[in-house]
Amino acid sequence: MAGKKEHVYAVIGLGNFGNAVATLLSEKGMEVLAIDADENKVENIVNKVAHAVQMNATNEQSLKEIGMEDVHTAIVSVGDDIASSLLICTYLKDTLKIKNVIAKATDQKHARVLEKIGVDKIIFPEYESARRLADTLISPNIFDIIELSDKHNIMEIKAPSSFFGRTLEEIDIRKRFDVNIIAIKRNVPNAKDDFENDFEETTIISPSPKEQIVEGDVLIMIGLKEHLENIEKI
Repeated sequence: MAGKKEHVYAVIGLGNFGNAVATLLSEKGMEVLAIDADENKVENIVNKVAHAVQMNATNEQSLKEIGMEDVHTAIVSVGDDIASSLLICTYLKDTLKIKNVIAKATDQKHARVLEKIGVDKIIFPEYESARRLADTLISPNIFDIIELSDKHNIMEIKAPSSFFGRTLEEIDIRKRFDVNIIAIKRNVPNAKDDFENDFEETTIISPSPKEQIVEGDVLIMIGLKEHLENIEKI
């Protein structure tokens, strides 16, 4: 292992969620240690991550022996085995002193206990997927919502037709809704060799107040949840 650095991750539990997280982190250049008691699950990921180990992560000594002390962030995703989840998280926080422990919770009771033992972030993947689907079904103009905190979100929304041809300065989103546009996704023409136009998505980061909104733009905004909800009604 490469030492305790921010790019060193451990993923414990290689079900659908754990496998996806480990694979995506590895694809983004992170050093990943993937762990599961199931030999087949380890074999499925061995060529996708830096290290893959078959072992029972509820064994404290085994965790010490595989170099977990080098890990900066550990993600615990052991399915519905709440007892194992709690035991592993306790070892990671109290014994191995892992700086950042993220755990998948099955329900609110599980989450409350994880919180009490010092887990840094608790996630509900199924709930988050269901919430995002519900949001997009109810509000078709919303492409994505990222929850930053209990109060703040980042939201991607299709620009309303009333914004077309107007600059950000003219629309004055910040004054009207108390939210900030942090980026704009836009499809721009890309001439091909046969002189026909194709389109390529570009992202304008921190757009100028003079930036003019065009049809098809997707606005990426940050703000309080209730303020972002007001924009949906435009």
